[in-house]
Amino acid sequence: MDLRQLRYFIALNEHRSFVRAADAMGITQPAFSRSIQGLEQEFGCVLVDRGNKDLRPTPEGQVVLQHALSLVQGRPCSAAK
Repeated sequence: MDLRQLRYFIALNEHRSFVRAADAMGITQPAFSRSIQGLEQEFGCVLVDRGNKDLRPTPEGQVVLQHALSLVQGRPCSAAK
């Protein structure tokens, strides 16, 4: 996992679309999707509910999102509850 992947995950949650998030980050959608899948493999869980057009983070994804935002913004992370 690297900071780039966390930024991609944050963008995905902001744009709620793989295509729009990839465009915003300036990469292709397949490369963006592979990065998110790699993050999911590292955490060992699904981070995004892909069941409908408007993507939403899973409960695990919400926890990862909060930590990602803290890391990217340089704030200290609190322990997961």
